[in-house]
Amino acid sequence: MECFEMFEVRDTLLKPIMEEHDIQGATEYIKMLAASYGVPTERIKFPCTWPIKTLAITYALMCAAERRSMMNTDGTTDGADAWELKRKQYASKLETLKTDLRAETFTGGAPSRGRVPVNITMRRG
Repeated sequence: MECFEMFEVRDTLLKPIMEEHDIQGATEYIKMLAASYGVPTERIKFPCTWPIKTLAITYALMCAAERRSMMNTDGTTDGADAWELKRKQYASKLETLKTDLRAETFTGGAPSRGRVPVNITMRRG
């Protein structure tokens, strides 16, 4: 079972070049990440929870962009191709999304206590 469907992809530049193996690769990536958190494949909730689906789509888009990128620039010089810039954007987003993962994220359970945003009133003395 896959983590997402093609109609859920919103990137208009990359969607036309995404292929079935990108979706399958993203699903395998999610399974590998879940295993690293001690979650066996059969415990992963399908359809995937929103954070996992977002992570899978981000990974698939990064892979699609990587296939097209000329990989000959770091994105800071003239001639930086759009594919490489997209790959870098999604690679950065992927790392950010991974920071909030917990085992419960894969199983659809409640997140750990104390991980919700907290608002604290601050006043000048």
